Amino acid sequence: MSPKNGRATLPTPNPSFSFWHTEPSPLLLRHRSTRDLPPYADVVIVGSGITGAAAAYHLAHDERAKGMSVLMLEAREACWGATGRNGGHCQPLLLSHPTTPSIPLFELSNYRAIQSLIAAHAIDCEFVVQPSVRAFYSVALFAAAEANIAILIETAPHLAALLSVVRDRPTLERLRVPNAVGAVVSQPAARLWPYKLVARVLGDLLTAPTATDSTPSFNLQTQTPVTWLAAIPLSSSAPAASVPASPSRATPAPAPRWELQTPRGALRARSVILATNAYTSHLLPTFADLIVPVRGQMSALLPPRDPTPSPLRGLRHSYGFLGAQPGQHDYLVERDEDEDEEREDYLIQRGGKGGEGARGGLSGIARPGNGRAPGGGELLFGGGRSEGPSIGLCDDGVADERVARYLRRALLRLMGAEKGGQGMEREQGGTEELEATHEWTGIMGYSRDGLPWVGAVPASLAPPPPPASSSPPLPTSSSLPNANSPPPTTTNTHEPKSEERSAIAGGLYISAGYTGHGMPNAWLCGKAVVEMLLAADASVGNTRAQDRVGDTVGDGAGEERDDALPAAYAVTEERVRRARMRLGVGMLGTGVEAAGAV
Repeated sequence: MSPKNGRATLPTPNPSFSFWHTEPSPLLLRHRSTRDLPPYADVVIVGSGITGAAAAYHLAHDERAKGMSVLMLEAREACWGATGRNGGHCQPLLLSHPTTPSIPLFELSNYRAIQSLIAAHAIDCEFVVQPSVRAFYSVALFAAAEANIAILIETAPHLAALLSVVRDRPTLERLRVPNAVGAVVSQPAARLWPYKLVARVLGDLLTAPTATDSTPSFNLQTQTPVTWLAAIPLSSSAPAASVPASPSRATPAPAPRWELQTPRGALRARSVILATNAYTSHLLPTFADLIVPVRGQMSALLPPRDPTPSPLRGLRHSYGFLGAQPGQHDYLVERDEDEDEEREDYLIQRGGKGGEGARGGLSGIARPGNGRAPGGGELLFGGGRSEGPSIGLCDDGVADERVARYLRRALLRLMGAEKGGQGMEREQGGTEELEATHEWTGIMGYSRDGLPWVGAVPASLAPPPPPASSSPPLPTSSSLPNANSPPPTTTNTHEPKSEERSAIAGGLYISAGYTGHGMPNAWLCGKAVVEMLLAADASVGNTRAQDRVGDTVGDGAGEERDDALPAAYAVTEERVRRARMRLGVGMLGTGVEAAGAV
């Protein structure tokens, strides 16, 4: 499934089965907080991955949002997109932007925010702190990394102190990358079960006390794709009195500014947050060349079962492999095989064999593969994009066999385990490969300039309102367009006409385009979007709220802080202009750098 006219499609309804979904939340599966869609919400969040969860969480914990109705719309199951399909890393890339240290500093703050969240709420998501090894198999790439560290020593010595350069062969062997040219060890870093993190956050929001049982302040609607989004012209926007007060609000709701269409009907919203990452251009055609879908592939591999020592067992680091092939970057984490012994409910709920529902059939979702439930010690290995097509693909319903074969074999070479043991499958030609329990794909959102897009969407980039002459009443589900139909606005996939800009009232926000590096960014990006939304709704104004980028994100104290959103992430017309002067993602081909996660 490729983008039509350069735009992303909706998520495929039948995605490949991710290892992280082997233990789905019974609360979240097919969850709909109310039987019908509400006709109005103060805030609609489109997407239920870590960005959407962060936005919902910070709205729920901000006094300024008290009484607001928050509706989350998800095309598939909750957290069934990139967050539920990634590599399991949470690793700040401290050497990636040495001349702009605000970016690695923000990633480090994001890591610490997630760590604090997990500790504060006792979230069981296998969060394990362990150093990260980025192994380089190219002299040029390793030299570039060393040069970046030299710059970082000058621009941010406190960040450079968290990195160690390894060149000597004995240390590389101890790090289990004996064939690498060199390596950079970074800490802090961690691995985790990303779906469990998001599932717990959403679950807590759904079970929190509400004003009334019939009107929850947080409403999650799964299996409800948004097929198009349109601004309500200022001239036709309903007055505030037309939107009734809710039991949690003493006064009528503000006038809606956005109309959203779904296969279950239409609704209106005061503000919309697009946490749609790779699928953003389906709703925002102007972003078709700014955020491009790129398919990544993951595998869960069993380490050799031979009793002799193996470099593929008992890993104490997470790994990134750079330069093993031209344009190729792979990544690896290993789950501790002893972790599950301490969690009785996990051991009990391993579920049945292949074809049965996970958790003993509770979910009704089949577990494809070899029938093995997760037992610990699996090697979660992803990458191999040079082995098959990836750029512009929106379909995560299939796994490419060429990529899968590469992933089953590459670790043996990368980590010096070619001879292997009895746990390897031997083909007729004598090639050894690891056994995979799960192989799946996920769709990343690659940014044209390599950085996330976070903030209020300028009117010039927003989907324009329908022409007044063809603006019908809100349609019912029986009159909806096909799920992949374009919005009934204009055929222009770039900027709206100038006369339409003044008719767009603001209230549209985005946090997307993580370029395969969402875990160390998305949580605080979601928080930043909420800060902008609440500041604007408090009559600070959209422009002034956007100007707060680079200032304090959290408490409004006005002092520079580590968790300040980097100014380079802001959505501005000037940034769009500069980005469009660069090569498009599709032109970069396999040379596009993956940051380390699906």
